[in-house]
Amino acid sequence: MTESYTMQRALAFDFGDARSQTTSDQFMFGDCLLVAPLLDDSSSRLVYLPQVPAIPKGTGAWYGFWDGKLYAPAAAENVSAPLLRIPLFAKRGSILAVGPALQHTGEKPTDPMEIRVFDGTSASFTLYEDDGVSSDFTRSSTIAINWSETKQELTLGPLKGIGFPAMLVNRTFNLVRVRIGHGVGYGQTAAPDKSIAYDGHEVSVKLPA
Repeated sequence: MTESYTMQRALAFDFGDARSQTTSDQFMFGDCLLVAPLLDDSSSRLVYLPQVPAIPKGTGAWYGFWDGKLYAPAAAENVSAPLLRIPLFAKRGSILAVGPALQHTGEKPTDPMEIRVFDGTSASFTLYEDDGVSSDFTRSSTIAINWSETKQELTLGPLKGIGFPAMLVNRTFNLVRVRIGHGVGYGQTAAPDKSIAYDGHEVSVKLPA
């Protein structure tokens, strides 16, 4: 919304190869997630995983959202899709914020917040929050989040923005470096790699491999 860009978009918006230009049954959700919907009653489907430019060819370029396994780019990856588990993949070099389960935005504060790092190359993400009620998006807050592959370090920048009445200044961030069976699925991870008390000031944290 703040960058005048669409969150849900065709693969062609993000990848320049010929197959991405013609794939019409998959899409990107934000910069991180590749979604491959089921269009019939099958329990599996073929998924096209494009090459990620920053990742060397011949290596894993996508994390399975449900299992944390690394998948190499493939023209036709046969993916299991049991009930309630739509095929989802997270691009290497991405950051994903996962909040607590909410029925509506006013139910409770979005605390703690989980930050998942899909490593492989440096990544950046801006956590944007507003009051969830009004249309005045200028009354909001942002936190720039950056992953340095070289330093193996995650940095949460200072809290910025005009803010809103229920804005959280002091909060907990649970940091997770995704791997097989760790930092997977839609629920928050029971044992994060690091847990930090954030007070609105910049902080950097090393994350174990």
